[in-house]
Amino acid sequence: MKHLVILGAGTAGTMVANRVSRRVQADWSVSVVDPAPRHLYQPGLASLPFGYRPASELERPRADTLSPRVNWIQEEVRAIEPEHKRAIVGGNCPLRYDLLVIASGARTNSDKTAAEAGEHWRETVHEPYTLRGALALRAALQRFEEGRLVVSLPETPVKGPAAPLAFLFLADEFFTLRGIRERALIPPFEVAARDRRHTATAARPAGRAVRPRGWSAAACAARASASWPRLSCRR
Repeated sequence: MKHLVILGAGTAGTMVANRVSRRVQADWSVSVVDPAPRHLYQPGLASLPFGYRPASELERPRADTLSPRVNWIQEEVRAIEPEHKRAIVGGNCPLRYDLLVIASGARTNSDKTAAEAGEHWRETVHEPYTLRGALALRAALQRFEEGRLVVSLPETPVKGPAAPLAFLFLADEFFTLRGIRERALIPPFEVAARDRRHTATAARPAGRAVRPRGWSAAACAARASASWPRLSCRR
C-alpha cells in the first residue's frame, strides 16, 4: 500500500484530499493531518463584516468536509523527516508517506497590531482575517454612520492578496445600500514600495475601479473571493 499524506485540512488541503481520493488507484491511501475539529472557510471572511453571509455558513464540522475515502488524523504535526519519508504527529508517532503535500497555510498573528492599537483594538482598529475579527468588524460597521474608513496594506505579505481590494469594493457597496455613502470617506490604500502588484487599481478611489457593466461591487468582490458553490454572482 502506498500512502499520500496531506498536512493541513484547510481549503487547499481539503480540495487536494477529496479530489485525489476519487482518482487514485486502489493501492493508494489518502490521509489528512489536522487537529482542528471544524473547518473555517477563510476566503468568506472578507464578506462576513458586510452581512452578505452569516458566520454559520463559514464553519462546518471537519468530518463533513472530507470524503469517506480520506483518512483524517486529528493530531498536530511535530516534525517532517524527509530522509525517512515520514512525518511525526501527535505524541511522537511516525506517519510514513510515499508522497507528501504540505498545505499547512499561514497563521494569523495580530498580537503586535493589537498591542499598538491598545484600547482601540476591535473597537476602531480591526482585522478581517479571523472569525472573531470579522465579527467584531461587522458590529463596528453596523454602528458606523459617518467618518473615514482606512484600509492599510502592510509591507509584509498578506493572506489573500486581493482581500484589501475586495474589502474596498464591499465597503463602497455596503455604505451605498445603507444610504450613507456620501458621509463615508474611503481613501485609496497605500502599497509598499517593494511590492506594487496592486498599485494600478489601488491608486483609484474606491468605487471607481473598473467593474463589468451590470455587476455590483459586491458581486465583483464575491466572484473574486472564490466563495461556496451556492453563492453566485448575478447580473
